[in-house]
Amino acid sequence: IPADECVEGTASYSGPVDDLVIDAEVAPIDGSGGVLAPAGPCRVRLGGGLTSYGVIKFDSSDIAGLESSGQLADVILHEMTHVLGFGIFWDSTLLAGDGTSDPRYVGPVAKGAWQALPGSTGAVVPVEAGGGPGTAYAHWRESVLDNELMTGFIDPGSNPFSELSIGALADLGCGVDLGAADPFGLSAPFAASRSWAGDGIELVTELLSPRR
Repeated sequence: IPADECVEGTASYSGPVDDLVIDAEVAPIDGSGGVLAPAGPCRVRLGGGLTSYGVIKFDSSDIAGLESSGQLADVILHEMTHVLGFGIFWDSTLLAGDGTSDPRYVGPVAKGAWQALPGSTGAVVPVEAGGGPGTAYAHWRESVLDNELMTGFIDPGSNPFSELSIGALADLGCGVDLGAADPFGLSAPFAASRSWAGDGIELVTELLSPRR
């Protein structure tokens, strides 16, 4: 893999890939509070389309604040999940209503996890329609899922990586262990009790399109 593949500044790589290589770096991007991290799959396998090589480039202006607040590990896991294709490989078989005000995720494994959550309403998972271009249509809906890790916002305190998000990876074809999910439940009543953006920090992510 040559240097600067997909994102300028990444190093070259020559060696085995088992099962995934992620090039992660910290470098200046656009200052504090802007784009946090270009992230996503860079190369995918011809058989099955799963990521073999991905990149995450964190903005050096944001790292110290995330680390001091205890949110850095959650942000890293969030961006790694995008590298696996969450929100990026969602086609019409997984995402209904793309571009509308009410997008919904319809993949069967995540949909089953959603329906099993106490307090969930509707047959399919609500997806974010607001926020910037890296937030909308690529995350769970913040006003409903609140502090779940794969909304477009990182909240103070716990951000569970739930069976819902792990199920979405299974829908992409990843091998997963649903039993390893963090405990998660919906706040009730959810939508009426907080603003659209909750009290979290928006993860403004530039989602990368892979080379095929």
